[in-house]
Amino acid sequence: MPLVDWLRYFHAVAPFATQEYLSSNPEILIGEIDFMKRISVLLLSTNPRIITNYVFSRYTSSWSGELGERYEDISQEFHRVMYGKEQKAPRWKYCTIMTMLLLKHATSAVYIRKVFDQAALEKADQMQHRVAYPNFILDDEKLDERYNGLDIRDSESYSDMLEKISRWNIEYSFRRLTKPVDRSEFHLGSTVVNAQYSSLNSIGDFEKVVK
Repeated sequence: MPLVDWLRYFHAVAPFATQEYLSSNPEILIGEIDFMKRISVLLLSTNPRIITNYVFSRYTSSWSGELGERYEDISQEFHRVMYGKEQKAPRWKYCTIMTMLLLKHATSAVYIRKVFDQAALEKADQMQHRVAYPNFILDDEKLDERYNGLDIRDSESYSDMLEKISRWNIEYSFRRLTKPVDRSEFHLGSTVVNAQYSSLNSIGDFEKVVK
């Protein structure tokens, strides 16, 4: 895709620890090659002003929950027209959901320790991995190790916290490129009531459903 210098982009956003790996010309898997070809044609045939407006609208939309009530109302009207959502969620609920999404293991640890009784914990330990919750979230030292490098303080604004967490998640994902694949890794938080099938690993995830 000639419109994007991907190597330059990845070097710009990736942490220092992965720079050498990116420079080694690693093999990559592109799941939708046809999409990449078609988007290139579309971008070449689209007015640059439209592309710029689209990028800004996507960026603004991703921060709509932190830009104040005026932007929240605009976002809510968009979601009402697009998805039929009649009213926006209370502020406390939005903040809780975002915290659960961005810090899934930390919030899962709080939830598991509060809701699961000892018998349920022992029962889950006897089952296959990726059922209920990952064991390390019950160990404070291992949980701190999982979020190593993420420093959030009470004095910071909610938006600053989100920006820090988002940046940490990006760097964490890049650092995983240099490590062996962990087939036992949990992909959902244990506060999420759900089950899913991972086609890449041929494994069923049943997180939080055992109680």
